[in-house]
Amino acid sequence: MSIVRSKLLVIIGTLLILCAAVLYGYNTIDENRAKSAADELLSGLDKAQGLKISDTENSISTAKVAEIQSLDVSEQVVSVDGIDMIGSVFIPKIDIKLPVASGWSYKILKKASCRYSGTARDGKLIVLAHNYNKHFGKLSKL
Repeated sequence: MSIVRSKLLVIIGTLLILCAAVLYGYNTIDENRAKSAADELLSGLDKAQGLKISDTENSISTAKVAEIQSLDVSEQVVSVDGIDMIGSVFIPKIDIKLPVASGWSYKILKKASCRYSGTARDGKLIVLAHNYNKHFGKLSKL
């Protein structure tokens, strides 16, 4: 009886390890897909706004954050691949470059960060994204 039980436990353990490996592989593929989709949306947003990513990065420094927050920003919505975008999030310290959609849904959240509530104009903009390393997964390192 104990040999049968041992074999059963080995089989169950092996299946659990296999399931963990498959889940890890799926999550890695999903994260890379999300990064590619975000990059495509960001590129489309920059083209629609007539900017290059490097221009945007070079024009914003940490010292200007308070100045930028105090600006009277009117929200422009740009449609990219059928998704209404309101801007971008750049956090150079942790290498995050993401477009921001004007509203959120689970479908859009798999591709980009999304506005949860508020506006840039009132200074109460709340942006959310997945915890993929290539989205907001590295925020704890700030």
